[in-house]
Amino acid sequence: MIAAASAAQDKPVSDLLAAVGEVGLTGEIRAVGQLSQRLAEIRRLGFTQCIIPRSGTKELKAPDGLELLRVKNVREAIAVAL
Repeated sequence: MIAAASAAQDKPVSDLLAAVGEVGLTGEIRAVGQLSQRLAEIRRLGFTQCIIPRSGTKELKAPDGLELLRVKNVREAIAVAL
């Protein structure tokens, strides 16, 4: 979704940005299982920012050096990414 928006708007996505979540039929971004482990791996791979679902992640702590960008829906995710 972010890659398609990037191509349509002819704007690049940062090489340091990752995104994790499930997209619902109405465009909401939902949490996925084992998010803490996924974030640790994302940071290990060198990413410094990660888009994650806002819902259900309030207590989630980011690994050192990783900024969490919480979004509610696809529109917010695209706005944050581009």
